[in-house]
Parts: sequence; structure tokens; C-alpha cells
Amino acid sequence: MTRTRFLLTPFLFFPMGTQCAETETVPSGIAPTITEISVEGNTLISTPALLAKIPYRIGERFRRHKTPQLIRSIYSLGYFSGIAVDTRRLDDESIALIVHLTEKPKIDRIEYEGNYHLSETEIEKRFHFSEIRSLDNAELEKLVEQLKVLYREKDYHHAAITGELIPGENNTVIVRFTIEEECKSLVRKVSFIGNTAFSEKTLKTLIFTRQDWLFGFFNKAGSYQPDAIEYDKHVIENYYQSNGYLAAQITDAAVEFSDDNQSIDVTFTIEEGPLYAIRTVSAPGNDLLTEEQILSAIPIKPGQLYSRELIRQTLEQLRNIWGEFGYINAEVTPSVQPDQDETAVDIIFYTDLRACVKVNTIRILGNYKTREKVIRREILFDEGDTLTKSRMDISQNNVQRLGYFDQTGGVNWKTTRLTDDLVDLDLIVKEIRTGRASVNMGFGGIDDIQSPSTSFKVSANIQDTNLMGTGVSYNLNGTYSVQDASVVFNVANPWLFDRPIRGTLDLIHRRTVYTDFKSVLEAPRELLSGGSASIGYASVRANAVFTLDSGIEIIRFENRVIGVLDPTQAGLSANYQATLNRTFQSGNLAWVGLTASQDTRNHPTFPTQGSSWVVANKIGVPSAFGDFSFYKIDLDYRYYTPLIDEYRLVFYFHGHMGFVRPILGGSIPYRELYHIGGIATVRGFFFGQIGPSLLVRADDELSLDSLGAQNTFFLNTELQFPITSDMNLRGVIFYDGGAGWDTPNANLISPLLLRNNAFNYRHSIGFGVRMLYPTPVRIDWGFKLDRNKRIGEPASEVHFTALTDF
Repeated sequence: MTRTRFLLTPFLFFPMGTQCAETETVPSGIAPTITEISVEGNTLISTPALLAKIPYRIGERFRRHKTPQLIRSIYSLGYFSGIAVDTRRLDDESIALIVHLTEKPKIDRIEYEGNYHLSETEIEKRFHFSEIRSLDNAELEKLVEQLKVLYREKDYHHAAITGELIPGENNTVIVRFTIEEECKSLVRKVSFIGNTAFSEKTLKTLIFTRQDWLFGFFNKAGSYQPDAIEYDKHVIENYYQSNGYLAAQITDAAVEFSDDNQSIDVTFTIEEGPLYAIRTVSAPGNDLLTEEQILSAIPIKPGQLYSRELIRQTLEQLRNIWGEFGYINAEVTPSVQPDQDETAVDIIFYTDLRACVKVNTIRILGNYKTREKVIRREILFDEGDTLTKSRMDISQNNVQRLGYFDQTGGVNWKTTRLTDDLVDLDLIVKEIRTGRASVNMGFGGIDDIQSPSTSFKVSANIQDTNLMGTGVSYNLNGTYSVQDASVVFNVANPWLFDRPIRGTLDLIHRRTVYTDFKSVLEAPRELLSGGSASIGYASVRANAVFTLDSGIEIIRFENRVIGVLDPTQAGLSANYQATLNRTFQSGNLAWVGLTASQDTRNHPTFPTQGSSWVVANKIGVPSAFGDFSFYKIDLDYRYYTPLIDEYRLVFYFHGHMGFVRPILGGSIPYRELYHIGGIATVRGFFFGQIGPSLLVRADDELSLDSLGAQNTFFLNTELQFPITSDMNLRGVIFYDGGAGWDTPNANLISPLLLRNNAFNYRHSIGFGVRMLYPTPVRIDWGFKLDRNKRIGEPASEVHFTALTDF
């Protein structure tokens, strides 16, 4: 019997010799067959799992060159400090292969001593130490270094950390980290030497390293990070070199700890150099564009101060230009030639177009639910087409805007070059849940311009925006509050007959109580039942939709609205009652409408950039069925743009204009008038507070009851900012303003009753919070800037909604 052993020293192996128990030999040149494979010494990993890592198989001939692969494969698992491979002769033609393993000690538990300012939970969340099953001293030192890095990030730059392995029973160890945190070291002062062109105040706003202050925890002011110092040097140099100082550089960045190690002074030494101007700009043309055409399309021009940022923008613009011709791999190289005597710069942009790229295949990956055709119809090019960057970007935005995929990086292109002029494209998507059943609870109104609800409400909702992956959406919603109860069903197909034709169907049954009317015997109770249908055309390239709408509504007031006035106003009772009768009319409404809209936002629910607009008109058709006749137009515009990328600030603007007029001597339903104020229009006010009102006295109290306006204008502006890094919790600061004016039949209402019928712009400021998980919450607190104390207006209004899923 013959035995050959191979022994592991990390990443190395060598033969330990041959022991001959028998003198029988195998004929020269014939490798023996492996008939047995066994593993010894393993307790942490199962034998089948280890056998899967072994490149030898029973029945095959033994090949010595596979042994290093075996050792590396098992060692990479990280559980073993020694690996030995034996071969034992069974007969003339067969051997047994035995793998002897020496396991690292198994971790029994991990202990920490002295970690007063860094919890075990924080450490585990960062490093997942609990998932490590075995450890040796070399690996322990690496963990110690990781802990030191974490403490430095927390500004404990002098923390002393040691680790030890305490032997236990059955080859186990206790891992103990002993920590001496010492004091926290914060940046006390940031200063600059040699800066004459820009003030310290300007330079301090550019860099990450900031002086500590009372509210420094908001932006990590006071934190010293060595890597951030290198980043700051680059930022300052880039700022100088983007403002004419071509040769500016940071010659030193001195970091000095105080004697007690509690404070740090950081000093940047700057060598500004002379100011350079751009003398000439050249960009050789080709068969596609002349040099004049190229120069007219780029931002950098002669006479400007030298700027690295302008050069970067020019390179990006030129790549986009050539990309539109299909040269997405075009290489643009700037040549900067300074003239030190004249402090001038000549810049030449050279372009190597390379090959025009065409698409070989397009694959969709990650769409486990969404059908491929639903995604492909949003892509603006096909196999065989010339590939352009703008088409890729627009297609990516189109797919993202569907709302079926993760907002952060859920849609991405992957390009695989086959040849210089041919690529394969993979569109990789990450799906999110599109169907949901939820219970919605809130207080302070809902985001619906027609809803008067201001009290606690609850609603149940079942919906799916991507039914069975077809792109069809449906929504069944039931809502109840003191003022508003409804059941609404909606189904929409954006691609009827596999064409960009959008079809929708809506059914509604709603009961509304207008409790804001105080001077009536009983609050008006409106019952509305109806439905609508629409068909439209969607332009994928323009992201625009044009629809033709029609519907019918049956409007009934369940009670007769009877006005109640104080005896001092008894002479106005007849006029007041006539006004109520005209305002709250029962009847049938048949209507048609035309809507045009465009949406270029990057996400339908939580956009950060892009815009959307809607122009909608609605005509109440006088007929044998219809009792109302009017004409209505609404214009709505929303705009989002990121402001400062590093802080992820987003500016949001929303503007709305509308007017409605009776036609052919008809009348307008109360619901179709504009009642401005509330979460959907101008926050800080309640429903209908901004606009034509009846000023009446009932029970010795003044009441302003909303009549509704024929004209409206309002706007909302917000600065949105993250509170948590994962964007789960966001804050907003807002300014709202608007007006509603000109109620129908104003000439028939007594001047003693009618108020605010003329244009009267009201506005507010406020702040709010948005939370997504675990429960979506929206809170807005608006403060009136023009509070009317004479009639007892409250200074502010809080609007709150929360969504609880089940």
C-alpha cells in the first residue's frame, strides 16, 4: 500500500513524501483510478458541501495537478487552518483519496469591553461579526482594524482596541474586544493660508471638513476624516481651476491635534498662481459637422476665464452630440496649451469617432411579473437600429416611469460590445410590489380638490397598477368620514389592442355632507352616483396622452337645505334661502371632455426631477337627461428639479388655474365650483376658506360659508430634503398661495351676505414630514401670512394623513 500526502500552508502545498507499505506497483505511465473519497476533521461544514468543492470524482483517474485547486477551493471557505491530502493504494489500479482538515476554533460568543459610545448593535449592523463561525489570530487582527476605522468615523481618533481569543471547550473560543475609547476629537478650526482671490467663508462652504457648532450633527460639522481632507483638497483646487486659476494647487493640508486631543485645527495652504483667460477654442470638424457647428454647440468660448468645469461640460456635450449620430463610443480629448507669458490658454478638442454602433439584441432581465412586451413598448429603438445615448436615456426613463420598478436604480442598461460597431443591450429591472390592499386613516383632509373632508377618515383600498404583469391597472376604494363617504372603482388599460390607445372606466357612488355650512337647519347632504369612460392616444416618444372623456352623474340632495339666521338678519332670510336653493340643486349631469397631458417625471409617486402638465376641459351638455350646462377648463403644471446633489435637495413647484361658466342659461353643480383651501390647494386654510363666501350670523357667531368660485388660481412650492439617508423620512418647507373669486349669480345675492367675491390672494408658509415605511405618513402644518383676526381665523391648520397596510 502506497500513501502520498500533500500539506497546506496558506496558499501553498508540497508533497510530504511517499510511504511504501507494500512493494506492489502500478505499470508505469498509467494513473490509478479513484474509488473512494473521504473527508476527515470537519464539524462546521457538512461533508457533502466539502465534496462539492473537491475537483476529483469517484471513477476518474487521479491527476496530481488538481490537488492545488482542491486546496485553494476548500481554503477559500475560511474555516480551516490546515488541509492535507492523502492517497492510499487499494490495489494495482485504484486508490482512496483522503482529505484531512484542521478547523479553526469555532466562535462561542463575542464580547466587548469599554464600548460606551458605540453599541454592539451598531457594530453588528456594520460588520455582521455574528455571522463569522470560526476565527484565527490573523483574522482577528483584521477585525480589530475594522473596529478602529469605525471609531475614527465616529471621531474617536485615539481609540485603543485589542482583541484576544480565549480558548473554550471542544475547540471553541470566546472573542473579546477590549476598547479604550479615549475622548472624541472634533474640528475646532478650519483656516486657509495664501487665499487672496476667495474668502475663507466662500472656501468653507465648498468642503466637507467643517468647524464644530451647536447643530453640527445635522451635517457632520466638526467631524475629521482623513479621506475627506484629500477630497477637500481636490474640491478647492477644482474650484480655483474652474475660476481662471489654472495652476492653483493645495501645497499642504496640516492637521494638528490639541494637547488634550479633544480638538483639531485643519489648515490648507494654497498657491493660487496667475489668472488665465481662454484665448482660442478649436474643435476640428468632420463629415458630420463643421468646426463652426461644433463650436456653436459647446459652452466654452474665447474670452472666458479658464475653467476645468467648462471643459468637463464641453466634453460631456460633445459626447452627447456624437452619440446622437450613433457614435456612443466616441473619444473626445482636450488639449490645453497655456501661455505663461500672456497668462492665456489655447484649447483644442480632438475627437476620435470610432465606429457607429448598432444594436444586435435587446434582452429584458429581472421582469419576473411584468410581461416583456409591456417593457419593450417603452423602448424607442429595436434590434438593428443605430444606438444613441438620448434614446437609451429616454427609454430608461419611460420604463422607470411605469412605476413597476424600484425607484433607486431599479432600471439600468448594460452594454456588451461584440465588435467595434455592434453591441448587445441588457435592460436590467428590479421589480417592486404593484398590488396592495390597505387601510388608510388620517385627519385633516385628503389630496382631492373637490373633497370637503377635514375630519378623521378611514378608507379601504384594493389596487394593482400592473395586473398580472399586463400593465392594466385597477383600483377599488371605499372611504368614510363625517363629511365624505364614497365607493369608487377604476380600471385602465394604457395599451388597448396593443396600440398606444388608453382606455379607462370609472364608477362612483358618493355621499358628501357639507358641514362647513353653519347657518343652516341641517348640513347639505349630497348623493352622487355615476360613471365615466374615456379613450385616448398615448405618444411614447413625447410622453403625452390625449383623451376623449364622457360621463353621467345623478346628483341628489337628500335634505332640503333651510337657512337659519339671527333675528337681527330676518330681513335677509328670503334672499339667503334663494341663494341656498340655487347653490344646492339636484339634477342630472351629462358631460363630455377633452384632456391633454404630458409627464416627463422620473417616477410617478416620488419624483425628483421632470415635469408634468394637464389641460382638461369639461362641458355639461344640456339635454333631455342633463339638467346642468356649463363649460370648464383646468390647467395644471408640476415641476421637480434637484438642487444640491450631495444634500439631495429637491425643489417642487405646482401651479393650477381654472375657470367654469354656465352656458345656455344653465347652472353649475356645487361640486364643479372651486373651493380653495386645504391640503389639496392652499395649506394652512380649510376647505373653501379662500373664495366667495356667505357671511351670516347664527347662534351669535359669525360664519363664512363657501359658495364656490368660478375662477381659481393657486400655487405650491416646496423644498424637499432627506431626514434619513435612505430617503424613508423626508422633510418639506413650503409656501402656498391662491385665490378663488366670482361666484355664480353674485348679482342676486345681498351685498350684506356676500364676501370675498373679488380676487383676494391669500398665502401661507409651513413645514411638513413625509414617511414611507413602515407606515406612509404625511403631515403638513401651514401658517397663514395674512390671518384675518377680525372674523376669528385660526393662525394655522394641520393636515395629517397616514396609510396602514395589511
